[in-house]
Amino acid sequence: MVAPADRASAGELRRWVREPDRMVFGTVAGTGYAWYGEQAEAVKTLSEALPVICSGVALGQLFKGRLKPDPALAFFDGLERGAVPVAGLDDEQALRYLRRQEVAAGALAEGVNLVTARGRALGFAKRIGARVNNMYPNSLRILRQE
Repeated sequence: MVAPADRASAGELRRWVREPDRMVFGTVAGTGYAWYGEQAEAVKTLSEALPVICSGVALGQLFKGRLKPDPALAFFDGLERGAVPVAGLDDEQALRYLRRQEVAAGALAEGVNLVTARGRALGFAKRIGARVNNMYPNSLRILRQE
């Protein structure tokens, strides 16, 4: 069931999208979501009558007022790239990221980064000092090395 996002949560969620005034923000099972306003009422009506598998854009979970971004957010066309630093990786480092292997910390700013390669968003990573936490989903990682 979709619950409207409270004012503080909505403020944090709004900064992650390029056109926040066109969006409606809510939460489902602790995860923040965004829907385009034109579709929000239909989503609400349908979710009350049918089990919803997926709807809107999963933005992520809020912890202490800060968003831990969902991997799907990186692929959202309406992502506000200025919300976090962008770390552009070369092809070799991008493959390491997609395999969930170690990525050089020097390429990332402190905190959460949007990881890109050739200008395309791949996902998120969090740098903590000299260490990098790869936030790419384990279930999507590249397994084969050729």
